[in-house]
Amino acid sequence: MPYLIVELLRCTREDFPGWVECRLIDADGRAHRFEEKAPVVSAQLRGDAAFPQPGAIACERVGEREDASGRRRVQVDTRHPWSVQSDTGLTRFEVLASQVLERAR
Repeated sequence: MPYLIVELLRCTREDFPGWVECRLIDADGRAHRFEEKAPVVSAQLRGDAAFPQPGAIACERVGEREDASGRRRVQVDTRHPWSVQSDTGLTRFEVLASQVLERAR
């Protein structure tokens, strides 16, 4: 399963299971924010964690292309398998290929 690399910025709620604010910078430099359950974005996140730190969101790869600069861009959808969406309701993002892990975290 592919995983989209995100940056975990801060804990937003400490009620079980804990929630964190995440940020994604897409291939065009736009920032997208998510608030998600800690276990969904990091298997290593602890209650005393220092921020920022890396995290990952499971996703589906839905397309790929090369841009005018020769960079490989990947279109991903975070709706599957965990129904993750940005704070503006987006689930589809175009990112650089280096922002997608092709293995489990």
